[in-house]
Amino acid sequence: MNEQQFLRFLGEKPMHDINLALYSDGTVRIEDERTAWPVGNALHFPDAQSALSWYESLPADSDDARLSMAIDIVGDVESYC
Repeated sequence: MNEQQFLRFLGEKPMHDINLALYSDGTVRIEDERTAWPVGNALHFPDAQSALSWYESLPADSDDARLSMAIDIVGDVESYC
């Protein structure tokens, strides 16, 4: 069984304590950075590098804008991780 391990938060700083957590299995999940609890949906990528590439390719002028855009996209996903 391939267990997911937390790798890092994608945003340089959280938005109202909310950030996107990146996991080793390619999962990107909305989490409260203070508690590390999931507070929203998740997207699943083939691997962590694919997820990171997706995040870095989002068209935004700043990290705050990129994080906000990514949270909006992940928030639209129907299934929880």
